[in-house]
Amino acid sequence: MKILDRYLVKKFSFVFVFCLLSLVILYLIMDSVENMDRFIDRHVPWFVTVQYYLYYTPSIMVMIMPVVTLLAAVFSIGTMAKNNEMVAMKSLGFSLYQVIGILLILSFFISLAAFGIAEWIAAEANQRKDLISRKYLLGDASDSGLHDLQIQEPDGTVVQISRYDEGQQVALQVRIETFSEGKLTERMDAPEMKWDGNRWFVDKGYKRNFMNESETAVQIDTVTAFPFHFRPEDFRISQLEPEEMGIKDLYRFMQKIKNAGGRIQKWQTDYQMRFSFPVSNLFIVLLSVPMAYNRRKKSIVVGFGISLVICFFYFGIVKLGQSMGHNGSLQPWVAAWLGNIIACFSGILNLGLTRK
Repeated sequence: MKILDRYLVKKFSFVFVFCLLSLVILYLIMDSVENMDRFIDRHVPWFVTVQYYLYYTPSIMVMIMPVVTLLAAVFSIGTMAKNNEMVAMKSLGFSLYQVIGILLILSFFISLAAFGIAEWIAAEANQRKDLISRKYLLGDASDSGLHDLQIQEPDGTVVQISRYDEGQQVALQVRIETFSEGKLTERMDAPEMKWDGNRWFVDKGYKRNFMNESETAVQIDTVTAFPFHFRPEDFRISQLEPEEMGIKDLYRFMQKIKNAGGRIQKWQTDYQMRFSFPVSNLFIVLLSVPMAYNRRKKSIVVGFGISLVICFFYFGIVKLGQSMGHNGSLQPWVAAWLGNIIACFSGILNLGLTRK
């Protein structure tokens, strides 16, 4: 790398790390102040509270990464422009395009880091945070929290489970209903449904058939197996929020819902956003750098104000697109990438209008 390249990387990286640490600490302080009374009222041990916020930190980092990238770009380039360093660099042949090129490379690695944190750290950490929340803040003392499960099979069968014991791999208080053309044709009630490693089966219960407005009931006292598509690990996945799943788990869960005939618009949108949100760092740089490049007479306050406006604009579009994707107003990929698409076109337009 050339001297000017290293200097630009150093300036941007310093501001980026400083802003990242500052915003994470600020976010944790604000959240703890808001929720500390809940931890105190529930008599949560201090080390559990520390664990809760340690598990919360990775998702905070992923969430604020575009904001940190924006602040780093605006303040590093803006400060250099204010101190006439950009003028000196331009006199040496270091153009705006070179500045944007270097910062785009940096933001690419930031995007990879954000994707890696979200996929391999934040998903697992969010599950652990949710367990602490259920146990200490919501009063759910069970070790699994797998209650009131409902699974729909492709052949029109609906399986309802009151509680699932993960240790024994046993579903308790099971109801299996089969529908044909929208009408209930068969229902089985069993106190337990067990998993033998390859299939589900019951060995006692009652089976009722509903045909021609008549009902027949048969007691089950032998092993009856079912060719269900779901496996024990699918129960845990079905209880997770999108941010608590890895991409593979989210895709597999989405496909199971699709195969069962369910709507997957919401899940498709969230799946696409797992890729679009980390990539937003690239478009944030493209949008923000031209704004700060020629800002020689403006104060830091003005730069902070510009950053806030861009943040509100960008995150507003992202949330709007996500909502429209969930309700089916937009195609999932369009909804997930809407903020990045607008930021990209705005950045290109702004770059064309910037005095080089």
